[in-house]
Amino acid sequence: MKTTTHFRPNLFYSLLALLLISFSAHASPQPEEADTDEHRVHFSISNSQKVANNTADITLQAIAQGPNAQSVMQQINQQMQAAIKSLRLNDEVVTQTSSYQVYPVHNKQRIITHWKGQQSLTLTTQNLPGLPTLLENVEPHLSYQSLHFRVSDARQQQVRQQLISKALQHYQQQAKRIAESFATSQYRFVDTRIHFGANNIPRQPMLARSYAETASAPPVMEGGESTITVVVEGELALPTPP
Repeated sequence: MKTTTHFRPNLFYSLLALLLISFSAHASPQPEEADTDEHRVHFSISNSQKVANNTADITLQAIAQGPNAQSVMQQINQQMQAAIKSLRLNDEVVTQTSSYQVYPVHNKQRIITHWKGQQSLTLTTQNLPGLPTLLENVEPHLSYQSLHFRVSDARQQQVRQQLISKALQHYQQQAKRIAESFATSQYRFVDTRIHFGANNIPRQPMLARSYAETASAPPVMEGGESTITVVVEGELALPTPP
């Protein structure tokens, strides 16, 4: 008598899935267990230095209003072109404009009465003594918004490299002192991270017309200082005392 065997695909795939799960459970690497004979210590070292600000960012603004959006944009273009033209002979200034912001103004009946618009211009310079003259040249065309002193990127990088060397040296010295306080000379670094920070002085708002009013005695502008900080933090592994 001939026996017929019927293939059951659902059962086959179920068995195959169980085999794959079992294989994965044995083949997957297990997470590394912490050494029970070690004691972990987290600590950090910071190193800071005050640096004279050598860069100024001045923000000015073109503001206009008119019966329609096109007239507002035209006024803003004229103001910006005149301001940038007054700076073309000054190679020490880097200029950057923002995008337009033109919007309608409505009355209580939600009817458009007129349009307003504005655009900002940021000037960056390292000629701090020349700031009063720079602002006097631009003032007839744009409205003054703010002044921000900071350390240039190149100077920050230079100071940070110096601070890193000192901070890492103190970091290793501190690790040795921590190990000694646990009555051991054996230790290893598990993890080390380096963070940077710079504390610049805040923006200084000022009325633009004050420059015209004090033309005989230009205002004194002090760039001040910024504090640049390097933080080294890490994890130390020490043998557990018996």
